[in-house]
Amino acid sequence: MSEVQVSLVPAEHAHALWPELVGYVESAMDYAHGRYEADDILNFVHEGTHTLWIAFAGDEILGVVVTAFSMYPRKKYLHLVLCAGKESARWKEPMLAVMRRWAVDNGCGGIEGSGRLGWARAFSSENAKVLWQTFELPLGREG
Repeated sequence: MSEVQVSLVPAEHAHALWPELVGYVESAMDYAHGRYEADDILNFVHEGTHTLWIAFAGDEILGVVVTAFSMYPRKKYLHLVLCAGKESARWKEPMLAVMRRWAVDNGCGGIEGSGRLGWARAFSSENAKVLWQTFELPLGREG
């Protein structure tokens, strides 16, 4: 079994890798509740507002993470916008190590994200605190 590596995908190379990544990104769209689609993510990466990361072992891509910076009046955070893949137990630790370094190198006060409730369990070993959960109150009949 190959060692897992994590890499930032430069925006100019995202399109070339997209056929291998789009399935993972589309699986995460089930939890986006219509806010955006996979092509929107690729556009964000090309525009430079979001950063695309992959976890891989040899030639096999195991996971995809998309990040963006969240700016608050007094702090900057690395926001985990999307995380999807397979065999997450293999690549969670290496990915988090890279995310932590990226956040520190970019002057962030921490890492944040919203997601399905299962993420609280996934990050419990990382001493993550559940500060709040994101909910949506639909307006009108569309919800």
